Amino acid sequence: MEITSNFKKLKSEIQQAILSEEYWPALTTLLDFERVPSPPFEHRSHVFKAINDSIAIKLFTDRSKNGHDIKIHEALSGIPYYPDMYAYIDKQVIIIEKASGEALNGLLKKQKISKGELESIREQYSEAVKLAAERNVEDWDFKLEHIFWDQKTKKLMKVDLGGYDLYTDFQLDPENQVARGLEVLNREMKRYLKYLNN
Repeated sequence: MEITSNFKKLKSEIQQAILSEEYWPALTTLLDFERVPSPPFEHRSHVFKAINDSIAIKLFTDRSKNGHDIKIHEALSGIPYYPDMYAYIDKQVIIIEKASGEALNGLLKKQKISKGELESIREQYSEAVKLAAERNVEDWDFKLEHIFWDQKTKKLMKVDLGGYDLYTDFQLDPENQVARGLEVLNREMKRYLKYLNN
C-alpha cells in the first residue's frame, strides 16, 4: 500500500489497519461500510463508504483505466473541493475522503435547497473548476450526482474523478473552463428548478 501526504489526517487505528497485510478485513473490524449504488453498466469500480467515519474505498475492476484515478487525485491534491487521497495500490484500490452532505441532484429533486445555497454552490463550483484547470485537469463527464453539498458546513465537494483528464500537451484556459462549467451546471440545475436565475 502506498501512502500519500494526507495519510496522517487519518486516525491512528485506521492508519494501522490500512498498512496491515490484509487491509480490507482489518478496516471492516473497525468500521462499517456500505456499497455506493452505481449504474448497471458501470463495472470499472466498486465504491464503499464508511458509515461511521469519513473514508471511502474504491476498488477497481479489470475494466478500470489503469491508475487514472490515482493520477487525477494526485494532480488535484490540496484543493478543498476534491476528496483527499490517503493511500492506494496501483490499479487495485484507492482510499479517499468520503464526501459529506448529499448529491446535488437529490437535493434539487427534493427542492431542499435555498437560492442562497445555489449561489454558494455556483461560487464554489467555479472555484473548483478554475483551480483544477490551473493544474490542467478537466472534468468531461459532468453529472450533478458527482457534486456533493453539505448543508451544515456549506461546503461543496466534487467526487468520482474517473471522468477527468490531465493534459500534458497544452494548457487549459481557466476562465474558459469556468464559463463552460457554469453553463453546464446552470442548464442541469434548471431541469429541476424553475426559479433559477442566470
